[in-house]
Amino acid sequence: MFAKKVIIVALTTLLLFTLTFTFFNVTEAGTSSPAISAVLSGSTTTSTINLSPNPNPINTTVKIDFIINNAGPFWGWSVSTVTWNATVLQLIKVQEGPFLKDNTNTDATSLVGNSAAEWNNTAGFINGGLSDAILGNDVSTDSSGVLATLTFNITNYGDSPISLAGGYTISDYTQANTRQYPPTNITCNSANIIVSNSSPTTSPSPSPTSTPNPALQNATFTVFTNKAGFSASSETATYGPQDLIIIYASLSYQKNAVSNREISFEIQNSQGATVAVADSVTNQTGIAQVTYRLPSPDVNATQFIFGTWKVTASLTVQQVIVRNTTTFDFNYLSNIESFKIPATIHKSQSMQIEINIDTGFFDTPSSELDVTIFDQANVPIASYTYINTLQLQNFTVVDATIAIPSWASTGQATACICLLSSSGTALAPETVVNFQIMS
Repeated sequence: MFAKKVIIVALTTLLLFTLTFTFFNVTEAGTSSPAISAVLSGSTTTSTINLSPNPNPINTTVKIDFIINNAGPFWGWSVSTVTWNATVLQLIKVQEGPFLKDNTNTDATSLVGNSAAEWNNTAGFINGGLSDAILGNDVSTDSSGVLATLTFNITNYGDSPISLAGGYTISDYTQANTRQYPPTNITCNSANIIVSNSSPTTSPSPSPTSTPNPALQNATFTVFTNKAGFSASSETATYGPQDLIIIYASLSYQKNAVSNREISFEIQNSQGATVAVADSVTNQTGIAQVTYRLPSPDVNATQFIFGTWKVTASLTVQQVIVRNTTTFDFNYLSNIESFKIPATIHKSQSMQIEINIDTGFFDTPSSELDVTIFDQANVPIASYTYINTLQLQNFTVVDATIAIPSWASTGQATACICLLSSSGTALAPETVVNFQIMS
């Protein structure tokens, strides 16, 4: 079991957890150097994929293979950036290809990036990209084959690059386990899906839609976050302390993405004070992005930072400044609904406590509940820790037994209850309950 955990840890190091959009020109795979290419499933060389209007392609699916060519033996592979045009395609399935799966003797394989929780179908990317590795000492034997297959639902007419970047391989288990990098970089070849419509007058409205700004005729300019999505104007997401909020702006003209345009972002807290300003440039899908790490509450100040925050994105077109805004709520993500504790307890006795938690983000595995008992002299005399390992319901009840030591000071004692994420960030305000310790 330990060896398997080590291998999985090594596999996760293949991923680059940075949400970037890097685009490359579509090229044919080389005949001698190793390359990973996006192609129409079942093909080996198609870099431009035309989907004709007959029959109507809307609400049908298209499968894209990631294939590798001219590769030497290796233990694992990674493509750290995988993006698409989310106004045209929606990712609905990721399957492991046979390349590594069929190239091992007895060892299993593990694909990272095939969970829907890792897909962002609002902005069009897989968080962390795709990686696959062998859970053992085997290495691949073939030089070419299918690494993975992605299935997309076609939701609209237009062009969607299937963009790959940051590809590399790890030669063997020893190199991964001891982290003897650098890995072997490998060429990535993107593809382009063109969804045609022979009758533009009857084409459906793009989904999602937004109202064009009158200062930018025939253009659509939208700002949204990684939780709220394109419809952020009518949908408010909630973020907690130390959350990394990802902010996007999408720019299109006559339904076509506009690239290489500089977008300015301004973030204001609940009091209207500007806390961050940043610039970004739209990529080939017309999307620019910035990130901002929300602060932790100041325990020595009032919680004025909580509340509704605003994000404004702006650009200049023909000396006219065009703006759009979205909002999000900043608050704790969980709450301690109630805490039952005896009013009095004698020294050397054990007391039963019951904590009712409004789960929120406490349902995340590895989140933690801590209870610390202080006697009247403010000395910590006992503690209890609960590590969550399960997906919980909306509310959960934690029962605990805490022994009061014989040496505790009599008088008023205090129980302090904290909910923490796996990284130690507070998920709820600290709850304090008083009781009496008797001799």
